[in-house]
Amino acid sequence: MLEEKFINTLNYIELDWQNAGTFSNEYALLLQSIGAELDNFFKVYCGFAAEDRKNMNDYCTFVLNDYSDIVNQKVLIPEQDMKFGNPQLDRVD
Repeated sequence: MLEEKFINTLNYIELDWQNAGTFSNEYALLLQSIGAELDNFFKVYCGFAAEDRKNMNDYCTFVLNDYSDIVNQKVLIPEQDMKFGNPQLDRVD
């Protein structure tokens, strides 16, 4: 459902770096919903009780223990020439 809602927004706002700063109430609601889903998933994955108040720092220990390479992963959208990932990995020193 959340994916469909996001895809529907592409009828109004093109997925393009020029629109990266675009704000809409729909995007705010999507971010809140996605965050809630991730919170529920990570509580189950890490073995926390549903009523525990946890945050990403609490989950990172478990995730990095099982998937240490996750920080090196990137999401590519070749049709739009877009890449998302750890910005420190893409930095040229």
